[in-house]
Amino acid sequence: MKRKTMLAVLCLAAALALNSCSEFKKTDSGLKYKFYVQNKDAQKPELGDVMTVVMQWKLKDKEGKKEKDSVLFNSNGNSQPLMLIKPIYQGDISEGLALMGVGDSACFIVNADSFYLKNIGVQKLPDFIKSGSDIIIDVKVISIQKKADFEKEKKLKMEKINAMIEERKAKEPEELKKYLKDNKIYSKPTATGLYYIEVLKGKGAKAENGKTVKVHYTLKLLDGTLIETSVGKKEGPISFVLGTKQVIPGWEEGIAMMRVGGKAKLIIPSSLAYAANGSGAAIMPYTPLYFEVELVEVK
Repeated sequence: MKRKTMLAVLCLAAALALNSCSEFKKTDSGLKYKFYVQNKDAQKPELGDVMTVVMQWKLKDKEGKKEKDSVLFNSNGNSQPLMLIKPIYQGDISEGLALMGVGDSACFIVNADSFYLKNIGVQKLPDFIKSGSDIIIDVKVISIQKKADFEKEKKLKMEKINAMIEERKAKEPEELKKYLKDNKIYSKPTATGLYYIEVLKGKGAKAENGKTVKVHYTLKLLDGTLIETSVGKKEGPISFVLGTKQVIPGWEEGIAMMRVGGKAKLIIPSSLAYAANGSGAAIMPYTPLYFEVELVEVK
């Protein structure tokens, strides 16, 4: 009995798999699509509206199956805005987006040449995509806004961000001053503002511009928050060519003051690090940084 039940389950799964391949419908222009979730009463976009979506693009092979490791783009749950425009070619994904409402999710198959050259606007296909290939695009619609409302919201967000940046800029000198005082650091900065504190004098080769250096490091914020470290990691020390702007200016200057075997602390103002841009969520704009560094090798 159990064996028959299992066989029935397997047959049902196979039938569903085969059926899923034939679920795609076609618009009059030839765009292939299918909905995963569709709410016919949901708000639909009009031309010029801004749709906030999450997306994934994948290659489609000649047999019509999704290739392994063929993801071309994945927003990883991060939403992005798309303005709904008139279709500009037969089978344009814009035609499919117009069918979707808030909360809907769907899959579209588009021609790679048209999608990349006309929708994305690149001059030629990426080398790893053959002309005539198809792209499978999964889309979920998060929200729909009128362009004016979207622009207004965007402006308010930018005003808040700019106000935060200006506040950070004004506070940085005091933050740095307090840190130096609390940690009894009396060294004078270099002409650029870098604080270089030698911990162990190196006796090996000197780091010089044009040479490849290997450096172990630990990065913290001035409040002690650990951001990242190479110590104890499988990847080992970071390697770069000094003087080629592969690292922040504070590193270029600080590492050039060292010899192999040396250890130092670098207190780097934001002007020699990431300035008004910051770096990801961990390093805000106008954030001074604290590094412990060890020069491991010079070649």
